[in-house]
Amino acid sequence: MNLYSFFSRITTFILIVFVCGSLSAQLRSIELLDDNIFPTVEALPNGDHVSFRSSRIVKYDSNLNEKDLAVIPFPYDHISYDQYTIGHDGYYYLYYGFNLMFDSVGVLMKMSSSGDIVWENDSLKKRGQNLTFYGESKLVQYGNDVFVFDLFRESVTDTSRYGVTHLDAQTGEVKSFNMIDMPLSFFNSGRAFYNEKWYFPASLDMAGGNEGMLVFDVDGSYNYKPSGFPAGSIIATTHDGIFSIDTQYGTPKDFSQLNKVNFDVSLQNSYSLVPTNKYPNDNFSLKINNGVFSDKYGIILQGNYSITDTLWPNEDPWIGQMNPENGNIVWDTVFENGQYDYPILSCNGEQVFMKVVKDYYELKFEELNFNTVLSDDKIEEKQTELKIYPNPT
Repeated sequence: MNLYSFFSRITTFILIVFVCGSLSAQLRSIELLDDNIFPTVEALPNGDHVSFRSSRIVKYDSNLNEKDLAVIPFPYDHISYDQYTIGHDGYYYLYYGFNLMFDSVGVLMKMSSSGDIVWENDSLKKRGQNLTFYGESKLVQYGNDVFVFDLFRESVTDTSRYGVTHLDAQTGEVKSFNMIDMPLSFFNSGRAFYNEKWYFPASLDMAGGNEGMLVFDVDGSYNYKPSGFPAGSIIATTHDGIFSIDTQYGTPKDFSQLNKVNFDVSLQNSYSLVPTNKYPNDNFSLKINNGVFSDKYGIILQGNYSITDTLWPNEDPWIGQMNPENGNIVWDTVFENGQYDYPILSCNGEQVFMKVVKDYYELKFEELNFNTVLSDDKIEEKQTELKIYPNPT
């Protein structure tokens, strides 16, 4: 780092602290780490960071020094990968679904953490004829299996439903394709994984009604479980339940809550998410957009805050720190006048990072004492491989 860059970052940090001087002591610092990060960036458990942008993958070490750059080849000139996941095996899986000559086509690639392409399936015409891709996909990997969930229509008058493509994670070979009996289904954001099952929050109609979760087993079996309450968007999986956020959009204001859901999709607890540090009256509206779970700081939530007693309410970014044991918001702030517009949070297990346009910050809070821990899927995978069989004699 040159001297100019060093003083530039120090000056930016001092400016941020000054502007946010009214913040509670629960937020120790906001430090600018880099001012030129690609649009999507994810903090990895090993301290690295990875950035995805259609045809490029950029990796950074813990000091945000660029480690390697992968340029992803495309089998079709007009596409770019819009779905990705970092699998339990540590590999990157990138996917794009589209329509070609009245047939649905998918492109799936497996890439190592160093940018080497392991395999590529560039013509997944596994969905049969007359299936139209409808613009939503989810991608998951576990053990020797990869599953792609695509929203399809069979005809113009047909309601939408999900098709599931099962592939071999080692070779990229398609093992099977099946339609899930969930007509007009829409996945909410996020997913949980526990006891070799994925949990996807979903709605069975466009108005967000009939909500519940699709519980999908690694063996390919599934069950849709109505919840009787808004399934919301999943932000964390623990050993004793799933945390999800639900925002109800209404007039004149929005309302958000955090749900703790049991693995049988029953409601364990529900916490109203209410700002504590500004405007202690009914004229506010808070909608939560996302959240992350930190082993040190608890649940960090991000959303938008507005006052509803004006003709044209302005929305300002809001960030809060919540104790997962009791749902108490122990610190929160409103970034007024559009400061830090639309931040995106990520977490590597302990550290919390905030992405705003191309700026990348680390947020440091006061540590909380709580017993809730995340479910470690990689440890779970290793445990399931150690099966004890009875003595045949």
